Amino acid sequence: MELTAEGENDMVVTWTATSATDNSGTIPSETATHEPGDMFEIGTTEVVITYTDSASNVAECAFNVTVQDEESPQTSNCPESMTEIISDAESTATSIWSEPIFTDNDDVVNVDSTHSSGQTFNIGSTEVVYTATDPSGNNGTCSFNITVLQDIEPPEFTFCPNDTVVSTLPGANYSIVNWTLPEVTDDVQLISLTQAVTDYSTTGERFYIGTTQLRFIAVDVVARTSQCIFNIIVNG
Repeated sequence: MELTAEGENDMVVTWTATSATDNSGTIPSETATHEPGDMFEIGTTEVVITYTDSASNVAECAFNVTVQDEESPQTSNCPESMTEIISDAESTATSIWSEPIFTDNDDVVNVDSTHSSGQTFNIGSTEVVYTATDPSGNNGTCSFNITVLQDIEPPEFTFCPNDTVVSTLPGANYSIVNWTLPEVTDDVQLISLTQAVTDYSTTGERFYIGTTQLRFIAVDVVARTSQCIFNIIVNG
């Protein structure tokens, strides 16, 4: 038995040459289905060497050459695990991915999978497994997880500044106010935190006499929103 080199589906096989004698004293003629040094593909091949003497008497020498494949199918595009997020009004999610493609030094006969792209998945984590089998029974696998998370809560501000009251600078109708950016979290995934209408910096910004409202809007992955509102009050 011979083993193929990595990535190859055939190999050169040699053997000790056979010979035959005959009672006539002459060397019989020889024909063979294969010769030492021939290329043999994966599987079992019968080699038959036939000897014929001058009286047309025939003798045969037959043996098998077996080339074994122990190389498993491989894939270079096994999908990464992915997360699908749904709202509290949904209970399943549809997940789509590119099907893995398997290659093998011999033909890939069959590819089975536990799930298919475009299938719906329940809340939680589900393992998707693809198994490819070649003609020699070697298996190659590709596995990844589909996780479905349900976003139930809107974003929550863990810090929202209190109103700030200051006086104008001497001889001016404004004051320079520094303030701290709000902080927010979400139970699944926060998409954005933006300052609505205004665009004030947290440091070195001028605020004029009166009340300036700052409003921040947080948006999560299923478009739930929360607001943080506070005022900068400048007294003249």
